[in-house]
Amino acid sequence: MTIGSELYSIGFECYFKNIFFKIHLGEFETTKTGAIQVANFARKVLLFDNCIEIHLKDGSIKTLYNSDSNNFKFRINTKEYPPPFVDVESLNDSEHISDHSYQATNSNLKDVSWNIEEAFNEMKIMFGEREERYCYMFSSINSFYAIPLNQ
Repeated sequence: MTIGSELYSIGFECYFKNIFFKIHLGEFETTKTGAIQVANFARKVLLFDNCIEIHLKDGSIKTLYNSDSNNFKFRINTKEYPPPFVDVESLNDSEHISDHSYQATNSNLKDVSWNIEEAFNEMKIMFGEREERYCYMFSSINSFYAIPLNQ
């Protein structure tokens, strides 16, 4: 192990509408700063009917299959939201909604034990898509984690 480095468990969570998707990238020997950089390296995640592609900022792609099921977990947001009190389309970039009644927390997320094909098909049903769909893009990174394992 290099001086100043530790072993970290690193991953992130992203979402598409009310589906949250936690992905474990792996264990990395690095510094605290390096761990945060690795965790923030994902740009977007594509869910296909047979695999998951993690597109990284350097242009590389990491592919997960059902055999990698220990590295991903789907969760559904079960929170009932009040109707919008503002026309979201009219907000500019510097404005945001800080009302907590519009924010989901961990207690609102229900774990589901979907494999990749089940997740893809459940999303088609949930969002009422009758036509063929190529993939779902999870481009909103919700959070990341970098947990030191040496402590």
